[in-house]
This record gives sequence, C-alpha cells and structure tokens, in this order.
Amino acid sequence: MTNLLTVFFCLIPWGHFFFRRMDVWNGQGAFFQAGLLICFAYSFYEPAKYKIKNIPFGLFFLWCGMVTFFWWDRCIIERGVYAYLILMPFLNLFSFVLLYRLITEYLDQKGIEKVLEYFTYSLAALLFYCVLQRLNLDQFYKHFNEGACKYGSQLVGTLGNVSHLAGYLGICLPILYLKRNKVTIISTYILWAVIIMTGSTSGLLAAVAGSVFFILFFNPYTWYDMAILSISGVIYITLKYGTIINMWGTYLNMSGRFEYWKLLYPEFQKVPITGRGMGIIQALNMTNGKTNAIWKVAHCEPYQLAVMTGIIGLCLGIYGVYKYFKVFGKLTENRTAVVLASVFIASLFNSLLNYPYHLFVTGTVCMFAYAGLFTLKEI
Repeated sequence: MTNLLTVFFCLIPWGHFFFRRMDVWNGQGAFFQAGLLICFAYSFYEPAKYKIKNIPFGLFFLWCGMVTFFWWDRCIIERGVYAYLILMPFLNLFSFVLLYRLITEYLDQKGIEKVLEYFTYSLAALLFYCVLQRLNLDQFYKHFNEGACKYGSQLVGTLGNVSHLAGYLGICLPILYLKRNKVTIISTYILWAVIIMTGSTSGLLAAVAGSVFFILFFNPYTWYDMAILSISGVIYITLKYGTIINMWGTYLNMSGRFEYWKLLYPEFQKVPITGRGMGIIQALNMTNGKTNAIWKVAHCEPYQLAVMTGIIGLCLGIYGVYKYFKVFGKLTENRTAVVLASVFIASLFNSLLNYPYHLFVTGTVCMFAYAGLFTLKEI
C-alpha cells in the first residue's frame, strides 16, 4: 500500500496528462478517483495496520452528510428531480474520507517519510516545468490540451491557474524542509521565485505562514534567507499593484471576491444554523455581479463551509482544527510531524482567499498532512 500511495501522490499534479480529452481540473479529478479506486481496492488484499480514533472528523463528516442528504431528499420530494449538483460535493468529500482511512490505517512514520521523500522529486519536476513555462519553452502543456488553460502563456504550471499554482507551491513548501539536500535546497529557492513571479498574495501568504511555523521548531535555513525571500515577495507584489492599499482593492478582490461574498451572505442568512448542504453554491449558479462567470466556490473556505453546513458545521470544523494542533502539541520534537503541521498551517492561510480543499491536487496534499499527523500520534 505504501508504494501505491507514493505513486498516487507523486503523479496527481500530472494527472490530467492521463485523461487527455478532459480539461485540467476534470482530468485531475478523474486521476484522483481512478487512483483512489485502485488503492482502496488493493486494501482488501492487505490487512490494515492501525485503527485510529478521530471523533471531530467523524462528527464533521456525519454532519456534512446529514445536511446534504436532507436538502437532496427535499429537492426530490418538492421538484421530482435528482439534484446531483447538491450531492456531488459530498461524494467528493467521501472520497477524501476514504483517502484518510488509507493513510491512517496503512502508513507508519517510515511510510509517511517515504511518500514525502519521493514527493519532493515530483515537486522538483513541477518546478523545472514552471521554469520552462516561464521561459516560454513549454511545448507540452499548451499543445497537449489546448483550451484547458485560459491564461495563455502565464505561469500556471500543470494546475491551469496562476493562483492555484502559487497556492499549491506555498502549501507544499514545508515538505522540502524534511530532508535538506541539493535537490530540496535548489527547489526551495526556485519555488519561492515562482510564487513571487506569479504575484499571488494567497500563495505568498501560505508560503510565509508554513515557513514561519516550521522555523519555530526547526530552522530549515537562516532567518536572513527567510527574510530576504519574504520581503522580495512583498516588494514584487507591491510594485506590481502600486501600493499595499491598492493591492487590497485589486488583487485580493480579483474577479470580484468581495462582491460575491456580499451577494452570498443573504443565502447564508436563510439557514444560518444548519446550512443548505455541500452543493448549495454550485446549485445557486450565481455570478458575482461583476463578471459573467459562474462561481462554483466562494474563494474563502471558512465562509463557504458556513454557507454549506451552517454555524454547526463551521464550529465542528474549528473543533477539528483545534484537535489537530492539540495532537501536534505532543509531537513537536518529531521533524516529520512539524513538516505535516506546517503544510496544514499553510493550507489554512491559503484557504482564506482561495479554495485548496475543493481542488483535488491541493486537497490531496492537505489531507495527507491532516491524516499523517494522527498516524504519527498513534505510533
């Protein structure tokens, strides 16, 4: 199982190359589902090593299912249709729950470190690909799947979106701190450079948050280097958008985040305690009033969770995060645990302006960081 999961995690950023007729995001989703299916099917041939208790996660999953199925059943009764848009996000969550099970039942610390070690090479390959793309030498991605990327020659890596790439790299950055060698050191600086060149505030925020958290326990490089990289990113973004104030009004609100949040608030007010199910935002089919594009996500995970599952679901999510770091408090001397917690911290900061838990590529890394820590606790 360890080898299967290692291959799965290493290949998922490249998953859409295996499903050529789909766009980037659906191709990555198809790879995720196919890979998870193979791993889960194999689990019937290999006995599980551990059974790990996680009450907050169980309660969260139960509540998400109850609310979603309530509204799905109500839609069937009142409209006589199977509203798959309401149900599909919960089925995606169910897939990640299966992934959680595989990680916590089959991986030990050695297995987790093996996955992370090989993943650094996958990440290095992605960074090399970004360099080719930045130099306009990419002859694979844009010709392989024309139309899958709407950003022309922009720096999007294999994720199809500038912000998604920056967020993914910022979240993955602490993994490079696990073992310091030539590959990880060079990759670290290239990764920072790519994030800076994307001009993504949410990606830079994730990178800084994850790095600072890791430095509190282990020093991956000197504070001087960390300061230079962080300040360079802030200067680059400031110069690009004029001033910090202007950046707040332009980049953070790119495509109309603030307008959409304002339009979404009345939907939250309708059922604030219990929410309206995990697929409600997709079912609403709303624009932000600024562009004609339909928004399927709120670009803010806590806000979206509140709309989908109400105050109860949001509180359960916060409870889960609290439990996670309570467990981490007992593992602060474990370098692998600090890496996983740093990845999780980076994802939390990125989720304030993006939606890493709704993307298969970033969601997989986040789930590994979440599930892996509970595994380390038990062993």
